[in-house]
This record gives sequence, structure tokens and C-alpha cells, in this order.
Amino acid sequence: MAKETTTPTPAPPNEPPRSTVTPEQHIEPAQPSIPPPPPTTTPSLHKFPLFHQLLSRMNAPLPSPSSPHFAPFRSMLSDPMPLRAGEVDVLASMSDRLFAELPLFFPGSRLSEFLNQARLLATCPASFGRARRAWEALVCAFVGGGIAIKALNGAFGDVGCYAWAFFKRAYALLPELMFCGGGGDDAVVAIRAVLGMVMFCYRGWAAGRMMGVLLGVVGRMMQMCVSGGKRDAEMERCYRVAFVLDAEMSAGFGIPSLMEPPDLDDDGLQGVDDPVECTFRHRVALAAVQFQVYKTLFASSADEPTPEDIAQLWQSLEQWRNNALGHVRPECTHNKGLVLDDPATTVHLIFYSTAMTLNWVTSRSLMRSGYSADDEVRRKALRLSQAKCAEAARLVVSLVVEGVGPQQFLDFWRMLRYPLAAALVLASATIDTDDPIEGEMNYAALLSFVDYVRTWADREGCNVDALAQGCSEVIKLVERTIPLSTEISADDRPERFNQLVRDYANPMWLAQSLMSDLDGQNGVAGQLGEILGTPTSGRYGSFVPESLRPETYALTFSYD
Repeated sequence: MAKETTTPTPAPPNEPPRSTVTPEQHIEPAQPSIPPPPPTTTPSLHKFPLFHQLLSRMNAPLPSPSSPHFAPFRSMLSDPMPLRAGEVDVLASMSDRLFAELPLFFPGSRLSEFLNQARLLATCPASFGRARRAWEALVCAFVGGGIAIKALNGAFGDVGCYAWAFFKRAYALLPELMFCGGGGDDAVVAIRAVLGMVMFCYRGWAAGRMMGVLLGVVGRMMQMCVSGGKRDAEMERCYRVAFVLDAEMSAGFGIPSLMEPPDLDDDGLQGVDDPVECTFRHRVALAAVQFQVYKTLFASSADEPTPEDIAQLWQSLEQWRNNALGHVRPECTHNKGLVLDDPATTVHLIFYSTAMTLNWVTSRSLMRSGYSADDEVRRKALRLSQAKCAEAARLVVSLVVEGVGPQQFLDFWRMLRYPLAAALVLASATIDTDDPIEGEMNYAALLSFVDYVRTWADREGCNVDALAQGCSEVIKLVERTIPLSTEISADDRPERFNQLVRDYANPMWLAQSLMSDLDGQNGVAGQLGEILGTPTSGRYGSFVPESLRPETYALTFSYD
């Protein structure tokens, strides 16, 4: 059939021809043309619509004040089981050990008051009102710590799950603690609760990341309380404990400091004659020296240290030792077989490790500056600093091997970072030295440390196989560099090992990277673990056993 055509009707005279394009049709212009002006509308239509208008256009219902969106957060526990009197008894029986190094409560009446409140919480929790959750977090954090240090070494893995169960109950309340920790009557309780969790992580678990984050929360909570006018003796005690832990994060992991040193001249604290208080006062003063060392040598804003800077740090460290009293004062010699109380032992280890760090930084500074072949003065200065660094490392190893008695697993692991850092220094010094007498002394100290680790592991029955294997491999690497060694090998691992250790800013950071979940310098600890035959596992260092990893005890999130 022929297609029907239509002829357009001619337009009347003086009238433009009508368009033959229907409204449904669209014809692209043959040539670019000026776009037509926008339609004239009211100015309000060009603005972004209000939120309720946007919801109405999306056909979304508006929430009403009675909907769950307007309801407050619901307080929840990870474990709904209430505290029991027997669990508080564990806390009371271990309170001396829990607060020996970091006495968060004043000795005597204040500590007894805390224990009485813990018993009341187990029998009548409703009497605490809105402060109940803060008290539950506080008590649970320290009950978990008490269970952990009460565990026998041979059964540590079996008991650790109970310790972490109480920690998880406290950790689940962290949002509530942050709400009430900025001020009010419950602020000190909330701050102590978070500090209790920090102390739990510090005790020896491979939980450096969590410790650092919780410590940051504590610092901000205290800042808000102090700015609100709450600054009494209890808050000052919390600040001092937090400052010591913050200094440990900087000295041990290289994390920047969050807090300034407290006023050491006017503290207003009780218990002047108490041995625990005496040790703690010296510990706070030594933490101030650690803060000064980090700020001068390692802070991102710090310049290359000058000899005057290092001399000032040495003066501060020696001044601290001169002011130390009694058993707290570190001496270059100590009686063999003497078992010091744990807080004093920690103070001594910190002192010698700080001296080792200062000599380490001096040596690295001299090597980086370079010197000519005939610069005998600088060469002697380098040898002297290296010899002093090795001497301080030998003192650290000697103090642990000869002066520390049997230890609980967590205490052993937390203390071990000091001799491990010293062992790394001694291994590097033995490889580098051309003095046979000094090399022999360093090698002997290194052997004594490795034997100490093996003996402890065999006696206590704890799984530290990776640590023992790594230390044994260090001995083998050092033996291959001894001039009189009969073993000839083209193995380049001793030199690679030595280079990694020498290039590290602080040997303590390297030791902590091997023993925790924080790698302080771009994966160097992982490379070192590969050389020692102990590769890293996940985010943990090469030496961390399964029983010290939080994930072993289900400290993770479920996304089911």
C-alpha cells in the first residue's frame, strides 16, 4: 500500500510558517546555538532543600520523638553475669601486687575503701545508682588483672581466658566512661576505670595498640576534668600514674608523649614513709627524665642532638640517681643472687636502659656526621660511646640474670624487653668490635641471657619457643663473626642483622616490636624476624606467643 503523505497547509500571509515537528519529536540542531535562558522561577527553588523537604521528596517517614532514633544509648555489658563476692576476694588478695608498681590508690584507708566498695558492688549494685557502671568497669579491670597475675605459669593459657573476660566487661563500658569522665562526681571513678584497663594491657600482654589508645582517652578525660576545676589529690595521683605509663609508651614504643611532667616539688601526696610510695615517687621523677630524653632526641620537632643536648640529659639522669634513696638507687655493682622487689627492679632497669639509649644515640650521631681517616679525636669518642653503651647493656643483662628471682609469666615477659634490647646491643657490639677483651665480655653476657631464657622456659613450662629460637640464632650469627671461629660461611645474615640493629633509632623500640603488636620503624622488626627464622604472624612481633595475644581470648568483633 502506498504511504499516505500530507501536505502542510500554507501559512497565511504576514504569518511565519508553522513547524512540522510534533512535541514528541526532537531534532538536534545542525549547528551550535546559544542555549535558551533558564525559566523564570522563584529564588528559593535554586537552594538546597531543607532536610524535612528532602525526606518528603524521598518518600521517607519523618522520625517521631517516640522512635528509637531519639532514645538514649542503652547501657550493656558483654557478660550480663553480675560480680560475685569470690571474684572480689581475688582482687583483695592480689591488691598488694596489683598496685605495688603503680599505686593508683593511696595506701591504707583509700585502698581499703576501694575494696569495701568493690564488695558492696557485688552484694548490692543498685545502691550505686548512675555510678554503677563506672564502678563495675573499675572493679572488673582489676579483677581481670588479679586473675592474670595469680595464674600459675604452667596453666597460664587456661586461666588467661577468665582474665580477658573481665577486661572485656570493662572495655564494653568505655563509651559510658567517656561520657561521665569529663566531669561530675563520677569523673575520678571513670578515669580510674580506664586507667585500670591501661594497667591491664601494660602488665605484659601484647596489647600495645590498645594501651596507647586507652591512654589517649585517659589523657583527654583528665584534661577536661582539670579545666572544669576538679584538681584534688586523687586526680593528681591518677595523673601521675598516667604520666608514668605515657613515658613508658614513648620510651618503649616511640609513641609521642601526651602529657607534661607533673610538679615534682609540691605533690601533696600521702604515705611519705611507705616503701611503695617512696619507689613510686622515684619512678615518677625518672619518668620525667624519660620524657625529656624523648622530647630532646626523638620527637618529630627535635633537631639533630648536639653534644650539649646529650650532656644535659646525662646531667638529669645522674641528678636523679644522686637523689634516689635506699634500695631505689641503682649501683654499678649488686650482690649476686639478690632478689629485689619488683618495683625497684623496674626502676633500675629503666635507669640502665636510659643510659644505654643515650650512648646509643651518641654513637649513631657520630657515625652519621662522618669523620676523616685522620680524625683520631672523633674516632676515640665513637669508641668510647660504643663501649659505654655495651657496658650499660651488660649491666642490664647482669641485673636480670643474677638479681631477679622466679617470675610469673606476665611479669617475666614485661621485664624481658630490657635485657632483650641489651642483647641486641651486645650482639651488634660483638660483631663490630675489634677489641678481643670487650668482645669476650659482650659474648659472655649474651650467652648468659640466652641460657637464662632457656632455663626459665624449661622450668616454668611456658611456651616461649619463638623467643628462645630467636635468641639462639643471634648467638649463631655472632659466633660466625668471631675471628677465631672455625666455621667458614658465605652467609651474609650477620651483616644484615647488624645493619638492621645499628640503623634502628632506639634498641628498646626494636625489642618491643619483636614482643608486642606495634612495629615502631617501617617493618624492620619483621625483616629481623626473617633473618632469625621467626617470621611475624599477623600484626604481632616475631617472639609473641599465642597465650599473650588478645585475639586468642576472643577480644575481637563479630560481624554476624
